[in-house]
Amino acid sequence: MSYINTLDIQQTLDGQLLTISSLPTLSVENTQTVQAGITPYCRSTLAPAKTTLLTMGSKKGMKQTGLYQVDLFYPTNYGYMDHRKMSDLIIAAFPPGTLTLSTGENLIILSAWSQPGRNVQDAFLQVPIQIEWVAYTIPQ
Repeated sequence: MSYINTLDIQQTLDGQLLTISSLPTLSVENTQTVQAGITPYCRSTLAPAKTTLLTMGSKKGMKQTGLYQVDLFYPTNYGYMDHRKMSDLIIAAFPPGTLTLSTGENLIILSAWSQPGRNVQDAFLQVPIQIEWVAYTIPQ
């Protein structure tokens, strides 16, 4: 295999995210599953960055990199305690190390961090958490 399917990467990372028992409702990208301004929720987005050729020949080794972003949405005037605690739990769920994809390939988590929140459409505070990943396919 010379390319890792991004759907497999997304499902593996979403599966790791769902190990957090107190996680707000996970809204799937490009769907609306929550009522605006009522309850906290989160959304995950996979942003593959690039694929780099590592070896030549009939069996090519590849390196894929990207970001996995989890956006927390909390109603405005909700305070900061809950979203800060949840940010910390998400970052802790993605420590540097290796996750295994369904294909048996390794997905390496390089780092995870959160950014300051910002108001979105006066209904929610959005707090982005970014997880940097890399995957290698090495020919056998």
